[in-house]
Amino acid sequence: MKIDQSFVREIGAASIPGQEEAPIIRTIIALARNFGMSVVAEGVETEAQRELLLRLGCDGLQGYLLYEPMTVQQASELLAPAIQ
Repeated sequence: MKIDQSFVREIGAASIPGQEEAPIIRTIIALARNFGMSVVAEGVETEAQRELLLRLGCDGLQGYLLYEPMTVQQASELLAPAIQ
């Protein structure tokens, strides 16, 4: 199950980081777990977002904090050692 970037984007924007969106993110993670699914958050751009999402149990992250978008060729080169 994927957590939309619209929820992730607001992490750290409030006076208490993660306060408003944490209940929604927690609910999405709980729902995924009840269905036996893993959880990926998209649009992760800050360390605060990464920390909160991992602390809440997110299985995977996508976003500029980890890697900028790349071509198929670039992705293939990145993954080549893991495939061999």
